[in-house]
Amino acid sequence: MTEYQDSSQEARTKVAGIVAQGRMVIRLSVITVLTFGGLMARLVTLPVTLAIPRWEAPVRAWIMQLCAMALVWVAGVRIRHAGEPPQRPFYLVSNHVTFLDILILAGYTGAVFVAKSEVQGWPVVGFLSRLFNVIFIRREDIRDTRRVNEAIRAALADGHGVAIFAEGGIGPGDHIERFKPSLLEPAAQAGYPVYWAVLNYDTPEGCPSPSEVVYWRKGVPFARMMLGILRMPRVHAELIFGDQPSRANNRKQLAEELHREVSGRFKPLV
Repeated sequence: MTEYQDSSQEARTKVAGIVAQGRMVIRLSVITVLTFGGLMARLVTLPVTLAIPRWEAPVRAWIMQLCAMALVWVAGVRIRHAGEPPQRPFYLVSNHVTFLDILILAGYTGAVFVAKSEVQGWPVVGFLSRLFNVIFIRREDIRDTRRVNEAIRAALADGHGVAIFAEGGIGPGDHIERFKPSLLEPAAQAGYPVYWAVLNYDTPEGCPSPSEVVYWRKGVPFARMMLGILRMPRVHAELIFGDQPSRANNRKQLAEELHREVSGRFKPLV
């Protein structure tokens, strides 16, 4: 009897593996098509937005939102959101635990993101990031902060929304690390309102926990991380937008305020 049960369990495990692999292949194929479609849409509209600069922010945001939402849905991520996303131009701060954060926030806000400079070298992703006006920062060079802050000011002046992950990268997953105030300087100097958002994740019963499959651990390649999520039947995401933005003339005070708001609604990955 035990031998039969073991054999049956082994068969179910094999079938589940085949189903997960098939799911991943199908999703990856559709994602490739969607990515190419988004790229073509951006390239086709680029001459128009260059000729009519005031159209740049809304057209770029519209393409990004449409593509990001489609990619998230195809990847099997189902989102429940609370609160209303800010209207352009805006400055938005969020926690960061996985690459899905970018797609989800892009889908709801169409924001210009500040990302580490290494992203420029990633296949396909780097090209798309440049095409969608991502602001790159060299984290190891503190002097680069000034250039990035000027780019943030310019993006806001041009009517874009700007989103940053104030932890300075992927957080630990079990809590929100202290927010780094350096990229909040433009908002503090101008008394600009800073909106905030919180992203929480969960997985269906019987599946690997979000800390295993959603959390982007240090040293794990992007491709491995993405393919692991594509094998999942579903990933549940919760996106919460704050009711009121924060304002302060001191960037450290602003960072502390925002950290309190985000930490109060963050659910540790387990």
